[in-house]
Amino acid sequence: FEILKHTLKRAVDMKTAEADVQAMEYLKELDAEKLAILSKLNLKNKATREAHSLAGSLGTFGLQTASDAAAEIERAFQSSIKRDDALGVGKYLAQIKQAVDGRRTDS
Repeated sequence: FEILKHTLKRAVDMKTAEADVQAMEYLKELDAEKLAILSKLNLKNKATREAHSLAGSLGTFGLQTASDAAAEIERAFQSSIKRDDALGVGKYLAQIKQAVDGRRTDS
């Protein structure tokens, strides 16, 4: 009876250890996914802040059209950015570049 009891306990311990390993692997996968999401969110937040700062700076230098374009980029990043928003960001960046380049040639 003791041998059977010992064998069953060992089998339960092995199953528990196996379950623990599987649980740890699952948690590692979840942590990797969370880190990826947080990284993307951090980049989006940083881009939003940079666009906000750019809008203010351009406005300070009297480049209102470029400032408005930077504000539109900020709004695109504040929303959940979609393909159309991404295309719009490219358009707004071109407007900013054109305004800044035009300002350089006026000087």
